[in-house]
Amino acid sequence: MSETSRESNFELLRIFSIILILFHHFSLNYGENVGWGGTFLFDFLYLGGQIGVNCFVLITGFFMVKSKIKIERIISIILQTTVFSSILFCICVVIGEKSFSVREVGSAVLPILFNTYWYVTTYVGLFFLIPIINRLLRGLDKEKYLMLLTILTVKDVLLPTIAFNYLTSNLDRFIELYCIGGFIRMFEHNKDTNKWWKVCSGFSYLILYISVITAEIIGKYIPGILKHKFYFTAGNKIIVMFISVSIFMMFKEMKVKDSNVVNKIGAATFGIYIFHAGYGEKIIWKNLLRADRFDYTNVLLSSIYIISAIVFMFVLGLGADIVYKKSIRKLFKQMRFIKLNSKLNFDN
Repeated sequence: MSETSRESNFELLRIFSIILILFHHFSLNYGENVGWGGTFLFDFLYLGGQIGVNCFVLITGFFMVKSKIKIERIISIILQTTVFSSILFCICVVIGEKSFSVREVGSAVLPILFNTYWYVTTYVGLFFLIPIINRLLRGLDKEKYLMLLTILTVKDVLLPTIAFNYLTSNLDRFIELYCIGGFIRMFEHNKDTNKWWKVCSGFSYLILYISVITAEIIGKYIPGILKHKFYFTAGNKIIVMFISVSIFMMFKEMKVKDSNVVNKIGAATFGIYIFHAGYGEKIIWKNLLRADRFDYTNVLLSSIYIISAIVFMFVLGLGADIVYKKSIRKLFKQMRFIKLNSKLNFDN
């Protein structure tokens, strides 16, 4: 399966994942008019952010473990991130959200180095490691591969979950997720377990939500607990990793008719992420949608407003990605900044 091939069930997973991330980012930008109902609503929206991120990395591991890494792919990611970051930064300066300082300019034009988008910086780091990881994984049989996953899970998932002050990096998590995705590709062939994965993901998601609202309620009486209510929602916690893998397996085994529209929208999810996060967050959530000024005390009206805002954000980001690909990326391809000699591969 080539790097550029697309399957609609996985593209639906990309779309589902970016929607989870959009809801998560929305939950970070509401104001003070919330109330109890609104609080529980935003607690629920918050849950999916890291699950969506994990699913994207699982997809990468699944498809790339048997593929070659071309430098043009990395350049394409860096270029789109830099273009979006620079344009959005200029808009932020114009509307007064950012100052035109040396550091801010550097953060805009060198977003990978300045970690402007933490996900992209970590993802690029993973990409440079993929040739090494692939050489290791391809030489393992199933038993040794499972042993490796066990070691990584203890180090990067179990210990961070049970040891409160145990620190691990996003890159560590991405490497493990990549390895899990690779394992599924290499050893877990099609099985009729879709319903089981639906139950697992739904039940686990409910448990995660209950843990948050329980901490929310208890935190009203014990303030020290409230500030840790999202502890188990971090991307490297056991339950979040399990939900992520369950959702991935659910979509992997989903029977979906191939759709060109779905595939094109799925291919645009990276652009949607870049457009709405980082500098886009200041422009869209705060100034355009004014999410921090809405009254969320009415849960029904709040839900309608939030869904409408997410749809608007999704369509806006999709449009931005299409314009970029039809104009700037096309221009750079013609100038041979992206389409390099196909021999420039990291893998042989």
